[in-house]
Amino acid sequence: MGQGSMLDQINILARADDIELNLIDKWGWTLLHRLAAYGTDLEVRRVIKLGADLMIKQLPLGWSAVFHSVFYGNLGTLIELMRHYPQSVIFDTDERGWTLLHIAASAGHRDITRHLLEVGSNPYAESRPFWSHIPESIWGRRCTPAEAAAAQSRERLVQYEDLLEDLGIERKLVLLGDGEETGEQFWDAEEIIS
Repeated sequence: MGQGSMLDQINILARADDIELNLIDKWGWTLLHRLAAYGTDLEVRRVIKLGADLMIKQLPLGWSAVFHSVFYGNLGTLIELMRHYPQSVIFDTDERGWTLLHIAASAGHRDITRHLLEVGSNPYAESRPFWSHIPESIWGRRCTPAEAAAAQSRERLVQYEDLLEDLGIERKLVLLGDGEETGEQFWDAEEIIS
């Protein structure tokens, strides 16, 4: 399908009054969730104008559409969605306590991470302790976006810290699993409680 064909299909269905904007599929996604992940800013704008619900959350993590745009690395739909959510959306969290910035840093989406930092996301926000849908190295721990990035790879942490430096944001010490310092205290280890 070409760039305009999805938007054309949305418009055809809307004119025929045959579009279920807030229908949730078997994976818990609405049309807006799909477009946030894989669509364009124009498609997102159109379905919002038609009445798509911005607040429907997809389980198991409780993600609204804006979380999908961040996770799937779609900067265009993120910027469009942020025009429709309150500014405070940058502080919203999922079931793990992860903000949009945790997700962007963990996924290694440089442009999205930069955008979120530029609009005021908290680089020191701590998640809740959680035991699923996160790397094992941070199970049961509160973590910052830097630690979420470090749990994925050294490269993602370095990328995140480079962005902080570029934007003049103070870094905190992070210790990687090999004991090397890079900036916020972090141990990639398991604790066994007897």
